[in-house]
Amino acid sequence: MSYVQTRVTSGTNIGGQIAHDLRRKIPSYIHEEPELELMFYRKWELGDREPYYIYGDNMQLIQSLQKQIKHEMQERIHKQEEYYREKHGRTMPSNTNHFFKGVVTFSKEDSNGIRTNEKDRNKLDIAMQKYMDMMIETYGTRPLYYVRHEDETTVHYHFISENFNYEEARTVLRRLVKYEFSKMQDMVGTVFSDLEYQRGRSKYDTKAEHKHFLKWREEQVFKAKKTVHETALILKKTRINFSVLESMENELKEELLEILKQVESKQQEITEFKEIIVHYKQMRKEFLKEHSGEMDDDAVLQLRKIEEQTTNTRKALKALRGELKELSMMRDEIVRKEMEADEVSNDLKCLSNKITKKRRKHK
Repeated sequence: MSYVQTRVTSGTNIGGQIAHDLRRKIPSYIHEEPELELMFYRKWELGDREPYYIYGDNMQLIQSLQKQIKHEMQERIHKQEEYYREKHGRTMPSNTNHFFKGVVTFSKEDSNGIRTNEKDRNKLDIAMQKYMDMMIETYGTRPLYYVRHEDETTVHYHFISENFNYEEARTVLRRLVKYEFSKMQDMVGTVFSDLEYQRGRSKYDTKAEHKHFLKWREEQVFKAKKTVHETALILKKTRINFSVLESMENELKEELLEILKQVESKQQEITEFKEIIVHYKQMRKEFLKEHSGEMDDDAVLQLRKIEEQTTNTRKALKALRGELKELSMMRDEIVRKEMEADEVSNDLKCLSNKITKKRRKHK
């Protein structure tokens, strides 16, 4: 059967979703070059969309996009808070999820047997745009971006939208009921119907097998206990890794400080040697002026000595510059390692917090 289906989830870990969507963190199961096209909505206006195409590990563009998206998110959060305050006369709850995330997936083939990956991407994008417009019209929520992923088994879309209806000045997702999620399937089925796809079938239509409640609960308890045990082991390992990482960061900082001192010292020595060379040049100039006629042996010997001292000083200066270059490379490498360690440290903190919450949830 050919199908298209959508699902939306809460706005927790939006940062992780953006990293996934922009392929900042590439899943381990992907072995192809990352390829995606992102449609970014700027300045809160629906018609102001800008496409970005990323192929391969173009980190400069990815990081630039991340900054733009985060900036736009902050602008919209301020806008939501402003609307909420004007409408309800109080500040927005601090635990509000300002955005929600979603995905649109397809079967491998349409109803005519044409592979989804061979479909006209422009037509798919137009249909996806219509779905975003229908979400706006139906729920009042405004999209932040949608992105088409090309580097997995079948082409699909991810999107992030504001979890806020500006007319009512209220969040959207928490008030949606099962009927509304079914309605979303109808909406996505409608916009992609011209491309020979049908909405995903409901579990009620497929008469999915429902297990007896007691058996289901027993399985859930067993899974929960297993999860608690596994997450406890992961948490322990994560904390050990975090401790090692902190120690490594401290060592890197001490090493960096020492190298910065050496760099400053070498730069001072280079300045002094440059002044010496200038001094020798002036001595040679004055000596030649003084002995403008024919020079005797003593004068020639004295001139050679000045030139020899100048040459030795130049060699010493060249050696100092080489040492400075090497120290600068060491400094840059340590700074890079510090940045990587800081990023890993943040990831470990997030992971530790998630695992701790997961343990509490299943206890």
